[in-house]
Amino acid sequence: DKGIAIDMVGQMSRGFFSEYFWNRTLVYQIPQRVTLQIWQIGLFHKCCQLAIVIYLIWSLWDNSSWAYKEVPTATSTNAWIAPGFAEEKMKSATSMLSSSFPYCNNASYSYRDSDVFDYSNPICKPFYAWELATKAPESAALTTVYIEATEKGWPCSSSDHQSKADDCAAQKGTMTTLFGTQCMCTTRQTVFPIATEEMTMAFNYAYETTPMASSMKGSTLWKETESKQHQKIDTELELPNGTKRHFKSGNAVSQTISQWLAIGGLSLDDINELNMHPNPNPYFRTTGVNVQIIVEFTNIPKGDTRPSAMDKTSVRAKLKVEPVTSNWAGLAVKAPIYTIYPSGKPGEQEFERVLRYSQGVVFTFRFTGWVYDVDYRYVMNAILGSIVLLSVANTLTNMVAKYVWSTREMIRNKCTEKLAVGTRLAEIGLQRTMYARIFFDMDKDKDGYITAEDIVRTMAASGLSKLPVDEGEKGFTFEAASGIANLILARSQEDEGSAVDASRMDFKEFCHILGAGSTISFEKFQNLALDFAEKKDYTDNVNKNTEQAAYEEGLKELSKIERKEAPENILSIPHV
Repeated sequence: DKGIAIDMVGQMSRGFFSEYFWNRTLVYQIPQRVTLQIWQIGLFHKCCQLAIVIYLIWSLWDNSSWAYKEVPTATSTNAWIAPGFAEEKMKSATSMLSSSFPYCNNASYSYRDSDVFDYSNPICKPFYAWELATKAPESAALTTVYIEATEKGWPCSSSDHQSKADDCAAQKGTMTTLFGTQCMCTTRQTVFPIATEEMTMAFNYAYETTPMASSMKGSTLWKETESKQHQKIDTELELPNGTKRHFKSGNAVSQTISQWLAIGGLSLDDINELNMHPNPNPYFRTTGVNVQIIVEFTNIPKGDTRPSAMDKTSVRAKLKVEPVTSNWAGLAVKAPIYTIYPSGKPGEQEFERVLRYSQGVVFTFRFTGWVYDVDYRYVMNAILGSIVLLSVANTLTNMVAKYVWSTREMIRNKCTEKLAVGTRLAEIGLQRTMYARIFFDMDKDKDGYITAEDIVRTMAASGLSKLPVDEGEKGFTFEAASGIANLILARSQEDEGSAVDASRMDFKEFCHILGAGSTISFEKFQNLALDFAEKKDYTDNVNKNTEQAAYEEGLKELSKIERKEAPENILSIPHV
C-alpha cells in the first residue's frame, strides 16, 4: 500500500502539463511487420502490384473514363440570308427565259393542290434577298415560291364600277360583292423569285460549358483563342464529293442555298416524291424544305479518336446537313402590302392590297457533340480505389507465403502470435526469476536499488572498452557509460510513473525496462498466481513441504552471498 501511495504521489506531482501525462495520453500504435527475405515471394508481390497499376492505367485510358464530357450549350446562333451570287447570275443572263432559270414560265412546274393552294402557271420575278428572307431566333428562311393575290376594292355605287368590273374580267380575276355595297376583284398568280438558289445562308454561333468542363466559352466571331472564356471555333463541313471545307474562326459559315441542299442530297429542282401527293408530284421549289444544320462540337485532337488532357481547350465543330422532305416548309401568309390604303366608310371602301402565301427553305440548328475535361473527382476516386486494390496484392502474397511456399509453416508461426493466458503467465514468472537474479548481481551494496555506479561498473566489467573499433570512431569510454547509465535511470522513472528519484531504479522499474511487465503488472501477476495455487485440482498434486524447503535454502544462500564480496563476473547467473 505504501508503494502504491508513493506511485500515485509521483504521478500527481507531474501534473496535467507534464510530459509524462501527455506521453501516456497521446499515443499511436504501429502494427508489427514481418519482412520476408525471400526474393521469389518479393517478386510475386511486386508483380501483383504492377498488374493492379497497369489495370488502373488501362481502365482510365481505354474508355477515357478519366474525362468528364458534356454537350456545350449554344448561347447564340445568328443566321441570315444574303444576296450571294444571285445578282451576278441575273446580270449575266440574257433573259428570264434563259437556260439558267429552267423554272421560269415552265408549265411542268405547275401544281394544284386545291382551289386555295393553286400553283399553276408560275412566273418569275426578280427580288432582292431581303425581300424574301425571314429571320428568327436560331433559324432563317428564304421564300422560293409564293401565291400572290391582289385585291382591289371599291364601293359598288361608284360611277366607275362597271369599268373596274370589266378590267377584272379582262385580267381573269374573280369578282366578289360583300354586304351588297363592297365590290372586290381578286387576281392570283404563282411567282418563283429568280435565282434564290444562288443566294446564301450564313451564320455565326457561340457556346459555353459548365464549371465541370472548365467554364469554356467560344465563338466563331473570335479569330484567336485568348483564354478559356474567349476561344475560337473552326468549323468543318464535308461536301458530297468527299472533300472538306474549312471555315476559320472569325469568318461566318456561309454557302449558297444550292450548296446547302446538295450536301443533303437534293436541289430545288428535284421532284419531292415523299409528299404523298397525286401525280405529278411538285418540285422542292414549290413545296419548300426544312433543312436542319447539326453542329457537332468536339475537342478531341485531329487525327485521334480519344480525348486529350493536354489539349482540352481546342474546340472545333463539324457540320451535318439533314433535310426533312416529308412536309411542306415555309412561312405561309405574310402581312399584306397596301398599294392603296383603305379609304371611305366601312363596307364601301376603296383600296388595293397584295397578299402573299409563301413556301421556301427553312434552316434550323441543333447543337450536339461532346467536349471533354479531366474529371478530377473520378481520377482521385480511381487512385483511392487502386490503393485499396493494392491490399489485394498483399493478401495474395500472404496466402502464397503462408500456405504454398516450402517454408510456409515457419512463416505462419512467425507471422501469427498466439496468446495463451496460462503460458504467458508462466513466461512472465520465469522472466521475473531471471531478472531477479540479474538485478541481485548488479546491486553491489544489496540495498534493493540499482544506481548509476552499478550500471557503469557492469558495463566496464563486460569488456566493452576493449572491443575493436573502425577507423575514425571512438571507443567505449567512461563518458559513454555514464551517459547510458543516467539515460536508463531517467527514462525508467518517466515511463513507470513511480516517485521522482532519477538517481536509482528499483526492481519493478528494472523489470518494466526489460519488458517483463509490459503485459501485466507484477502485483497483479502475484495475485493471479496465488489464486491459481488455491485451486483444489492443483494443490492435491503439490508437495508444499519440498517447495518450502527449497525457498528456505535460497534465503540461506542469499545470506551467504551478502556476507561475501561480489563475484568477479557480475553478469554471471548461477544455476539453481
